[in-house]
Amino acid sequence: MNIPFHNSSLVNQHPITDAMTGIKITENRYFGVFMIQITPAAVKEVQRMQSSRQKVNNYFRLRVKKGGCSGLCYIFELSETRQESDYLYQLEEISMLIDQASLPYLKGLRLDYAEDLMGGGFRFSNPQVAATCSCGLSFTIKH
Repeated sequence: MNIPFHNSSLVNQHPITDAMTGIKITENRYFGVFMIQITPAAVKEVQRMQSSRQKVNNYFRLRVKKGGCSGLCYIFELSETRQESDYLYQLEEISMLIDQASLPYLKGLRLDYAEDLMGGGFRFSNPQVAATCSCGLSFTIKH
């Protein structure tokens, strides 16, 4: 995928609230599609993680890397620094960093957070996923 903008900020997007779910959706004007949806529960959990670090500038970094039994996996972490290849994606009060290589894999992603008897965790719903491994931690993309 040829992305004609390098080190551009993605904060000039148009937030839309889904009337049925209350989920904030951000439309990326460069891609012209809905890039990422994040549920209120996921926003709350990211904010909880950020406040627990007690640092002023905490970015929520989301990326995809090669690994796992199915070939790709999601990696998320809190970061204080922004790299040259990062794109800033503003969702709610969260400043999300996404590297250029991960962008194509995250198109249409819905990020949720849920707790059950086994504990809490982020749930990734990605329309591009063709299959996941049995443990659910890695995935392959439709070609």
